[in-house]
Amino acid sequence: MKHFSFLMCAAMLAFVACDKDDETSYSENATLSGTLISTMANGSSFSQDDATVDFNFGENELVSFTLKGVKFAAAMPMTVDLQVDSVPFVRSEADGKNTFTIATIVPKFNGQPFPRYTFTNLTGEFLSSGSFSISFVAAGCNVAISNVAAALPTAGLSASGKMVVTIDSTTTFTKEDVVVNFKQNGDVATIEMLDVKFAEAMPLTLDMTIDSVSYSAIGDAISFSGDNIVPQAMGGPFPKYIITKLNGTADQKGKAFKFTMMCGSYPVSYEGTIKQ
Repeated sequence: MKHFSFLMCAAMLAFVACDKDDETSYSENATLSGTLISTMANGSSFSQDDATVDFNFGENELVSFTLKGVKFAAAMPMTVDLQVDSVPFVRSEADGKNTFTIATIVPKFNGQPFPRYTFTNLTGEFLSSGSFSISFVAAGCNVAISNVAAALPTAGLSASGKMVVTIDSTTTFTKEDVVVNFKQNGDVATIEMLDVKFAEAMPLTLDMTIDSVSYSAIGDAISFSGDNIVPQAMGGPFPKYIITKLNGTADQKGKAFKFTMMCGSYPVSYEGTIKQ
């Protein structure tokens, strides 16, 4: 009789354990596409549409994912598939969101560790509804991949900062407290530079507007660029200072706004702090 009771208790414990596992186990696979924005240390940026990520969330509370056909800079000679294995994640059943983070991890390329592109400060979110975002630092680039568009404030962004114009190999002109407004208009944006001049010898300051600026936004990061844009100043076109090689970023979370461009034949750089 004692032997029978022991068997019954063991069976009940096994049933309870299995039932608990059934309640808490979770696994999910998904293949999603988003926009990749990579920001280099010099402030220039590179974007790639339709970057694909394969997710594999396992019952062991670890996620593995593969970035397929990605590159982090225009100068990279080819795209690569990078596999990241076994990152711990936490799932919230209330909203179906998985969050994951890890300080440092070496991805794999062709099945082998690829330390050249070691990921640091990796963070990510995944919702079962099909949205995701991933950010990390690799090869000196701040990389963000997401299919969730950032919501720009209705009035756009306004920054105040320093503009530096390179006059020649030995001379620069600096103007402090330059206010720059960034306003979105559908798929393009407008940059307004207020009360500027580009050399000490200029007799007056002016407001200059740069239209038709391409931009993309994911998370808190905005990347923008433009080329061969005739700015508006003093009530009309200002072809003397045609804008080329415009590249910039706005970090809404870090409040940093910066860009570089050619204004006519003069290299111009700007670094400011977002005011709103």
